[in-house]
Amino acid sequence: MHSRYRVDIAHMFTDLNLMKENQNKITDPKPVGLDEVLAIVKKTPACKLLIEGEGGIGKTTLLRYFSYRWANKIDKTFEGKIVFLVNIRDIEKSKGVLDLIVKEINLKNFNLITDLPAENARLIEKFITNHDNEIVLLLDGLDELQSGVDNPKNLFTGRELKNCIVILASRPEHIDEFIHESNVVHVKVKGFNSEIIEKYIKKYFEYFKVPKLGESLINELELVEPFKGGKHRDVYSMCNNPMLLLMICIMWQEKQNLPTDKSVLFEEVFRSILNQYNKEKKDEKIDAFKDTPKPIIDAMLVIGRGLYESLKINQLYIERKNLRGNKDMVTLALKLGFVYKDEPHLMSSFKEIFTAPHKLLVEALVGFYLSKLSHQLGEKELDNIRQNYNLNVAREFAIGFLGSRADKFLNHWITNSVKDYRSLINLFRFVKMEHIIKVENALNDCFWNSNLSIKPRINEICTSLKKCLHHIHHKDKDANVMKLLRVINGLGTKILIECICNEKLSKEKGIMLAHILIAVPKQNELLREISIWDEDVIEHLNSECRKLNFNYDVTEYSMHDRSLTSSFLVHLFCNSPKLTTLSNDLSKIVSLFLMDSWMVVCSMM
Repeated sequence: MHSRYRVDIAHMFTDLNLMKENQNKITDPKPVGLDEVLAIVKKTPACKLLIEGEGGIGKTTLLRYFSYRWANKIDKTFEGKIVFLVNIRDIEKSKGVLDLIVKEINLKNFNLITDLPAENARLIEKFITNHDNEIVLLLDGLDELQSGVDNPKNLFTGRELKNCIVILASRPEHIDEFIHESNVVHVKVKGFNSEIIEKYIKKYFEYFKVPKLGESLINELELVEPFKGGKHRDVYSMCNNPMLLLMICIMWQEKQNLPTDKSVLFEEVFRSILNQYNKEKKDEKIDAFKDTPKPIIDAMLVIGRGLYESLKINQLYIERKNLRGNKDMVTLALKLGFVYKDEPHLMSSFKEIFTAPHKLLVEALVGFYLSKLSHQLGEKELDNIRQNYNLNVAREFAIGFLGSRADKFLNHWITNSVKDYRSLINLFRFVKMEHIIKVENALNDCFWNSNLSIKPRINEICTSLKKCLHHIHHKDKDANVMKLLRVINGLGTKILIECICNEKLSKEKGIMLAHILIAVPKQNELLREISIWDEDVIEHLNSECRKLNFNYDVTEYSMHDRSLTSSFLVHLFCNSPKLTTLSNDLSKIVSLFLMDSWMVVCSMM
């Protein structure tokens, strides 16, 4: 994992699934070998291959392997063609793929091959365009496309260089507009499969002449179908990455124990990585992560902060010049083994880029940083921490690392915004059971000792939720706001509907419903149940939502065969800013609106 180690990519293996071949979407994705994928590429004219995979799973290695096989004439897939390996993150603003290729092409060699004047970039572009059937573009990292850069979609869809082969690699969240193209071959990188994981483990422990330890780890991981990890699901998900699998083998060799708690597991991963560094330096071994020397912790926080800035924008790498700290501290941070130096794709690039071997390791390091230093951040950054989707897992790690002191991180959700209390309650599922009461009480004290203007509103919510719980004979009259929200969060939709229905007045029903919707984990389920309720109830629900400045976080609404009123539909649309998908016949919605509109017109005549 250190910069002086180099891996021969000719001996890296990964598991692939074929998801779609040209216009044929495969219902049951089938495992395929690399040679099978290359055979499909070879037989498909101007093939467009989409490689999907999580961060750190091996997409970049795969593209480099394609170029390695071409350069070393190992196979004939790209025989007679020119292969360009392009890192999308290196494309400059207002530029495109061709601009980057021309910028970095070996002009002297190009002149020798084509007899074209090397100093004329326009001629080089023209040559590539006119000979597009001889061009292969390996485009790495669609997810790292910067704003203001030409999107490579036109190359992938054949609107530009239509006769060239394009192989595009991306993380899953950026591929929707590419998958649905008609002539796309879609492959998913799965990483190591169970068979290779087992072989890896056996070889590791055979090398150290303790094969029985290898067998015990294999049994512990339950690699056989249908278990796949058993109680160690998080560990198993890490095993598809060779570097993290190495860490797991080291952990097992030392302690014959794999923690089931994710934060404790990654403290052990941190310790294993640090001990590899200490072994090289001939320093003392760290027996427990809590005993890690302060200078090492400080260096980890330098890496954690750098990765935090990257993860916010969904990147998994850091640039040395952006790391904060004195020169010696930055140098130490980069030597610890958490990141490895990434070779620049550009000959002219002087950037020092460092990448972590797996997205989970990035999220764990960011979570570690947040658990230690989030209290030093300004309000703008704290708002980012509360809302940024890319930080979801990092927040989980931060809570886990803090343990009984999780309130030190969660108190950033004690604000004047109702939506933050909803997020806070949902984050409680990451607090360990033995710490819930302590964390709950600490957050309650934090709230009542604050100067927040929302206190009267929260008092009203507490009163409403206590009335709701009274209907199911919940007797804790002194329950604090955190506990009330958490208890409601744990109740089923049917029970909550019964509680609301016990209220006699439409106003009380609407208000209680709004307060319950703040706490429930799945707003969709409750909203479906009230879709045919009286207009008066919906009106009071709407009014209370406006008072609290509270919107739903639903992104899709599935109506199926249920009836619904136009007043509910209007309320749903007005209070669901993230709503993008309705799984119902559009004509039904339109007819409702037309009917209501006609009735209004008739009443005015």
